[in-house]
Amino acid sequence: MREGYTIRQYCMERGTLVGITTSMSFLASMYGLNNIPVGHISNLLALLAWAIAIFSIRRWRLQVEPSLTFGHTWRMVLGIYFYAILLTAAVQYTYFAFLDHGRLAMQMEQLLAIPEYHQMLEQMFDSEDTQTIVQQVLTVFRIPAKATMQMLWMNTLLAFILTIPTTLLGLIGKKTMHNK
Repeated sequence: MREGYTIRQYCMERGTLVGITTSMSFLASMYGLNNIPVGHISNLLALLAWAIAIFSIRRWRLQVEPSLTFGHTWRMVLGIYFYAILLTAAVQYTYFAFLDHGRLAMQMEQLLAIPEYHQMLEQMFDSEDTQTIVQQVLTVFRIPAKATMQMLWMNTLLAFILTIPTTLLGLIGKKTMHNK
């Protein structure tokens, strides 16, 4: 680690790395809708992003601050995910605004045209609500800003859910002495 390296700088750097990996996972998932191997690569990249966050916390704790507490580690993980979410949102907006051209909404419509998926939705919701929900979802994914905001909220929720296991896994391991 560099001399004078702050936690904020480290979170920004590692959050950027997690964000790049998450963005690649998002793009692979968009193109993996029609290509199963690309979809699997998307899943592997999502797991890699999580692993990067875990090992980043472990690296900071083992090399810089061995007495890192749970609360301090949790805030650090939150910082990493915050920077990752911002970068991913920028990539998602770029995708929906310039690359998608309504492709995702069309694929969702095609998927919902399959009777099995439509029956599954009707089992989950009232049959009257199903059409309303489908139309709302399709409307959201046709407008780039709305699609990006929807993805931003989902990413934020997922980040909050992942902070606890990431923190716990980041705290595992042998502590070393801090060398200045």
